[in-house]
Amino acid sequence: MALPKEFWKVVSCLDDEGNLKAYAFILSQKGLIRAAPEEEFEVGPYEPFQTKLRELERRTGLDFGKLVDSDALETEGAEEAFEADLGEAVRIGSLSDIVL
Repeated sequence: MALPKEFWKVVSCLDDEGNLKAYAFILSQKGLIRAAPEEEFEVGPYEPFQTKLRELERRTGLDFGKLVDSDALETEGAEEAFEADLGEAVRIGSLSDIVL
């Protein structure tokens, strides 16, 4: 049986100044699946990440067009939120972790 390792979501909205913003998220259970034999796998908690839209395009083969120009993680200073072990991604533990 094939098990999905990751799910993704893209959210776009207008910020307080009326500018288009885009947010890409990945929900991953790779760590959980990697550690368990197939017959013992049980669906468990997901690890949510915020990632760049360009990275989501690369992983999915989709084209988000001009929306990538509005990616919140492409703004100056956003790189401070990146975690070394995740590359250009941000681990989301609470709403305050989302890079706006």
